[in-house]
Amino acid sequence: MIDGALYAHGGFRERWAKEIAECALPDSAFRPPSKEFAAFIQPTLDRFNEEWQRHPLEERTWGLGQAARLDHALRYLGWTREEARGKVILDAGCGTAKLTCGMATWGGEVVGMDLAPGCVRGWSQRDALAGTHADRVHIVQGDLNAPPFRPGIFDGIHSTGVLHHTPNTRRAFERVAPLVRPGGSFGVWLYKQNENPLSGVPWLPFVRARWALMSYSDLRQVTTRLPPRVLYVLISAYAYLFHALYSTAARLRGRRHDQTARERTTSLFDSLAPPFDWKHNFEEVRGWFLEAGFDDVRDSSLPDDANGFAVTGRRSFSDVR
Repeated sequence: MIDGALYAHGGFRERWAKEIAECALPDSAFRPPSKEFAAFIQPTLDRFNEEWQRHPLEERTWGLGQAARLDHALRYLGWTREEARGKVILDAGCGTAKLTCGMATWGGEVVGMDLAPGCVRGWSQRDALAGTHADRVHIVQGDLNAPPFRPGIFDGIHSTGVLHHTPNTRRAFERVAPLVRPGGSFGVWLYKQNENPLSGVPWLPFVRARWALMSYSDLRQVTTRLPPRVLYVLISAYAYLFHALYSTAARLRGRRHDQTARERTTSLFDSLAPPFDWKHNFEEVRGWFLEAGFDDVRDSSLPDDANGFAVTGRRSFSDVR
């Protein structure tokens, strides 16, 4: 459900040509995407599709296992597991949809939406990831700037590490917020403005100093212009080299190096590939929530989160938008 979807997915058109013809779709359904979509959205789609098509489902994401990620999702929604039962939830920007499948085990209906078609990967493994709740998992390829849902349909919306990769974070927030019903919850996680001074890509192993780091902002001047596959290969080579060095050093010290090379590749690609990478602060985003008709707006960040912050709000029953 993205701009120019049938135009882009030629294989789908060929496979389902008969059924599509029987639907008598208008000519507009087969038009190429708008110039705005092609210029500002398609590059993001291509890059995140490269990331999530390659990330192994069995690997951790952001260094976290599935159980920890589900606990964080509940925190950002402001719910207990019991409170999540029976809810209709949108996982907005779901990546592989592995987490989306896990959310279904809470006992509600869960929709995972992502710009990139890689989101179908989790759905294809929903029996293993969601068990008896597999039929509660629903996947949509869609654009957060034009979400294909009616207002007020979701009890809760979870969106972590996504809105700041859109052309305009606030505009994306304003498109998604109305989908929350009165009394429902909206939790977002975004990059924070005050970047960790020791945050960057090390060019010299084992040296934990600012001068031994290449800043993300400097690298992004180049990486956002590289073709996604080329960038992925370069980052992967770097990640495997550093993984070998760190793993060897850890073994010599009798320790364990937990991060895998593939995890490191995904993490670096996610930081260096997206065309848009905005940063915000709590008070700014709190204002967005209040203007959108939310109350009980609070900082739900994890205590040790150095790179981002989370905001949770409840949509007011008095909101008439």
